[in-house]
Amino acid sequence: MNILVIDDEQAIRESLGMFLNELGHNVLSAADGKEGLELFNANDIQLVFSDITMPKMDGFEFLKQAKQSKEIVDIVIITGHNSVDSAVTALREGAYDYLQKPVNIAELSVVVDRVSEHLSLKRDNEILTRHFEETVQERVQETETELQRIKSAFRENIGLSKLAIHSKKLGDIFALADKFHTSLTVPVLIEGETGTGKELLARYVHYGRDEETRPFVAINCGAIPPDLFESELFGHESGAFTGSGTTAKKGQFEIAENGTLLLDEIGDMPLSLQVKLLRVLEEREYYRIGGVKRHKFEGRIVASTNKSLRKEVEEGRFRRDLYHRLNVGYMKIPPLRERPEEIIPLAYDFMERAGVRHGKRDFKGIEAKAEAFLIGFPWEGNVRQLENALERIVLINDGPLITAEYLDFLKGEQSDQPVEVMAGAEFALSGDITGLIPNDGIDLDDLIMRLVEEALSMANGNKALAAKLLNISPRTISRRLDKMKDE
Repeated sequence: MNILVIDDEQAIRESLGMFLNELGHNVLSAADGKEGLELFNANDIQLVFSDITMPKMDGFEFLKQAKQSKEIVDIVIITGHNSVDSAVTALREGAYDYLQKPVNIAELSVVVDRVSEHLSLKRDNEILTRHFEETVQERVQETETELQRIKSAFRENIGLSKLAIHSKKLGDIFALADKFHTSLTVPVLIEGETGTGKELLARYVHYGRDEETRPFVAINCGAIPPDLFESELFGHESGAFTGSGTTAKKGQFEIAENGTLLLDEIGDMPLSLQVKLLRVLEEREYYRIGGVKRHKFEGRIVASTNKSLRKEVEEGRFRRDLYHRLNVGYMKIPPLRERPEEIIPLAYDFMERAGVRHGKRDFKGIEAKAEAFLIGFPWEGNVRQLENALERIVLINDGPLITAEYLDFLKGEQSDQPVEVMAGAEFALSGDITGLIPNDGIDLDDLIMRLVEEALSMANGNKALAAKLLNISPRTISRRLDKMKDE
């Protein structure tokens, strides 16, 4: 390898150069960062050993400029001040490793071997990446027409190609969404009852009226276990925690880079994670779990919820500062019952689409009595419930008109109707796992604890084996046992 040694102490430059020459490497040396950068730019350097404190240009500035100049190079910082803070800063800025003065020859030899292997892998990866990108570009050029067709089909699939607005209220909301679409840095908060179309509005904020190729990533905050939430959002390095595996994992922020990340049901996000989300919104950067490299986030964050976040703040379940930060771009979708003028036009839209999907184009209209019923129905599930109702009607019945009799099934869906409670409900999970939910309910925590105890019994007390039986981490079992002791 071609190695550059930068240090203002001549004795160190000479001793390191002599040893590296004996290992078979070609060595150049410089007395300060400025001279070192000139040699670096003029030669094909693969590895640099650089001091931190030097005249004219220090090691940090050299590291910054060298990393901007060449990608395939590893820089090892040498610090004579026994400063862990300086070393950590250097690693965050892109240094491969660090050594402390006086330099241990054995450690130096190990670092050189690691760098040699690391650079070889980086070169192989660059070649493969370049080949992949060239191949993809060729395919894109060959199939441009097909790509446009796929884009159009995708927009139709997400509902934007046939987006219909039948009320001034909704028109005003989408006009506001047009404005939010123009800026990636404005966070957007969407509130509305279940089924009102919050995700569709979020997609419109992202895609707008034009074609948009940047990523749109949606996650449901209520569906992620609290102990996996941080890893899901920010990713983790290999071995960052028990169960993290041997390879690094990208988080949703990294996947959504330069696009939009939708945090659905943001009101269910744990309080401990809310402060970290606030930091990303304010500083536009984050770290993977177990990582020292800063990752920039240049994308848009859209949050949606069927709760009132203001009420959640007042009751202490949501951070006030995060609420105000998200509330920059605020939109609230009114429930369908508050915009009854849309019900019949939407019903016709859904009837037509269902007819196309099921090959039943004979449905032409809705009789007056049926229209009156649809307008007066509460639609607790909002637009989604209306769409599902029309899907069922078209699938089961024959046209040409939707009559009031076709809507009788909806009468049983109204919340003020009495609901018969069964004496017990039997359930079946995977394999042979079955159970019975009693009429007065179950204590879920107690059930989980009993499953943990049973798994430990089967594993003769071995937590790792018990965790494998339950498909959870040993750490989760330990937390459960600690909680039981505290109780």
